[in-house]
Amino acid sequence: MEIIINRCQNKREVVDEAYGIMRIYKKLLKNPGARIRKRSTVLQSKCAFTLFYSVLVVYFAILYAKPVFFFCLGVALLALVIDFRRISVWFRYLNERTETGTDAILRMDEEKLELVNNIQNRTFVVEWKELRQVLIAKYCIVFLPEIKEAKNILTIPVDYEQQVIEAIEKYRSGLPVAYNR
Repeated sequence: MEIIINRCQNKREVVDEAYGIMRIYKKLLKNPGARIRKRSTVLQSKCAFTLFYSVLVVYFAILYAKPVFFFCLGVALLALVIDFRRISVWFRYLNERTETGTDAILRMDEEKLELVNNIQNRTFVVEWKELRQVLIAKYCIVFLPEIKEAKNILTIPVDYEQQVIEAIEKYRSGLPVAYNR
């Protein structure tokens, strides 16, 4: 069975959510209902905390004028610059990933899943027996293997949910499908 992935309504959200899922991969294997936070949301939260910390340090540095507060201010400002840089790099990467078209084919047979990305000329293969579960999130469908370090995590847009469920019923009926929306 082949699914031709040539359209995606929310490319940016799919990529952002996929990275959020990869960040908490092991937690999702234990609890598929765990809250998935997009990577951009996590980076923005860290930056907001660092900004709050910087303002607090500036306040105490002005109030007490001790050298230790000026040192902490330097560290806080450095952390703030690093956080802003990480956010800008992430959003630039996200824009580059979503500007390119979606042109991929997901091939499924009795033994394996094969995702062929025609734009990047890359192929990802995961055998059915290596999969632990399929997670259907708000924007993407993720095939979660047993061991993350040794295998690929395949992600496709949720627009193809019905075809994926039909393929799972056809080729691997015992594979659990978890919904996290």
